[in-house]
Parts: sequence; C-alpha cells; structure tokens
Amino acid sequence: MGRRLEATLGAGAIHARIAVFALLVLSGCPQHIDGGTDEASEPEVVVDASVDQAPASDLTADSAAEAVSQGAFELGVNVTGRNTSAYYSALPEGGELNVEYGPQGLWMVVLAFRTRNVWSESDAELLIYASCRVDGENIGELTLAKQRLLLGGDGWWYYYNLFLVVDESRAAGSEATIEISVEDPSTGQNVQHDQIVSLVGGPDSR
Repeated sequence: MGRRLEATLGAGAIHARIAVFALLVLSGCPQHIDGGTDEASEPEVVVDASVDQAPASDLTADSAAEAVSQGAFELGVNVTGRNTSAYYSALPEGGELNVEYGPQGLWMVVLAFRTRNVWSESDAELLIYASCRVDGENIGELTLAKQRLLLGGDGWWYYYNLFLVVDESRAAGSEATIEISVEDPSTGQNVQHDQIVSLVGGPDSR
C-alpha cells in the first residue's frame, strides 16, 4: 500500500495531490505538547535554545525561495520529549516506527510532521487526528484541537511529540498503517495522509 496525501484547499474544494518528501532537515523550535485526553503524566519537553529558532524574517534568500514552492506535507518522528528539528527525522514508507513505554505507563508511538504552504501556518490552529491500524483494526487513535506549528529556519513548519497510545499486544512486530488528518477549521483546508510502517520495539524489547 503506497502513501496517499490529499489536500483540500479553500472554499473552492480544489483537490490536489501533494508530493511527500523523504528529507531530513535540521532546524526548528520548541512546541507546546498536548497528550490528548489521557489524564496521565506526559514526557517532559526539553527546549534546546542552541538550535535554529529563526523567525520568518530571518530566512535566507534560498530557503525563502524554497518556501514559496509547491505545498508539501511530510510524516516523521522525533526523540520523545524533544521539540527542535535537530531531533526530527522523516519516516519513510515502510520504515520502522518504535513502540515505546511512556512514563505514563502506556505503550505509544511518537509521531511528528512538517508542512509548507498548505495552510496559513503562522496563524492556523489545527485539528489533528491520528490513528494506527493493524490488519484493518484500530489499535490506537487520538484527536487534538487548537494545535500550532513551529517555524524552522528552512521554510518548513514543524509539529512534534504527537503521542499516539497503542495496544501493545497488537503492535510490535506488525505491519501497520498510520493515518493522519490535519485540518484548519477556520478555512476547511485539510491534509489526509496514510503511510505503511513496520512497528518495532514494544514489550518484547524490554
């Protein structure tokens, strides 16, 4: 099963296919973490002030030119609790996604993504839905409202630490489909992305 990325842009409901990039770019800035409806504690967010946290006005001419190119969305991962792009990496189709034991006592995967020219990224408060399916059945899902993106110094906007709790008995060692939907409710602009991954880690790794 291949990757699917569909963007619905504006009131005109124009549908466009957006290419998914498998790139690794090192830049970003701290982000508020919202673990969803769980009442349990969440991993501590560590802010690394030494990593680029440039505002839009500080973009170089080359990166600014890149930022006005075709809109794009990329699914990735980050080191748990970190929220700078030094700890972000792209998640390739069929790539390994670690199932890890969180301090809240639950097994989870930690997702991230970056985007460019899909929404008005600097102002958007996004509605994010994510799920993990194994053999067509959901083993975890999460909805987060009013989420903000963080600008990197490269024309991309980042979202870190999407903690998706999964059923550990069905997770590790399985091929899974990650589904993520990101919408700006104020405009109706929406990205839907499905991607096959290989789940690793889990209880057997402890």
